[in-house]
Amino acid sequence: MLRVKTLVTAAALALAAPAAIAAEHTIMLMGDAYFPEVTYVDQGDNIRFVNVTETPQSATATDGSWSSGVLSANESFVLQLDGDTVLTFASDNNASMAGAISYEPAPLVSSGD
Repeated sequence: MLRVKTLVTAAALALAAPAAIAAEHTIMLMGDAYFPEVTYVDQGDNIRFVNVTETPQSATATDGSWSSGVLSANESFVLQLDGDTVLTFASDNNASMAGAISYEPAPLVSSGD
């Protein structure tokens, strides 16, 4: 009987624990840069790439393993991150555009004091 109570209690606690929810981060394709250039995330999060220009834009993993494809104005692409996702990307139509995704903690911003 004690074992059954223990199992029931463990199951109840597992159900009551808050579920991990993936966060969604936005990276804007700005024509000459990605904003932000580095996005700090947790595994399992999602990245939404949004073209905020009037010209077609893209984001493609540096090894070609994933791509947003060509996005028209205000179109978006969602990338779900996992342990195998390549975290660096560039533009297919602008060689100077580059961005990165990082699992490291975001650096603290100095207030200039």
